[in-house]
Amino acid sequence: MKLKSLLTFFLFSLLMGEPSTYLNTNIHLYNIRRLSDFSIINLPFRILSINLDRQDGDFALNSTLAMEYRTRMDNSFFISSDPQDFTWD
Repeated sequence: MKLKSLLTFFLFSLLMGEPSTYLNTNIHLYNIRRLSDFSIINLPFRILSINLDRQDGDFALNSTLAMEYRTRMDNSFFISSDPQDFTWD
């Protein structure tokens, strides 16, 4: 009986609450180069970032998803066995 009343209260609060959703995305399509010879600097950088905030009354859900890119060296297949250029954070 308590489970039924708790479930009813939870569903009622979801239906009667004023939900709000906030979505923020950033995409950066660029690379870093040296000024002297314009070669690419091998540093990982964040290429994509997604922030999602959802709130229904007293219940809030906050999530962040990011993708980082690491440029590979010419001989990286000899050094690393990891075929992955992108990492999720």
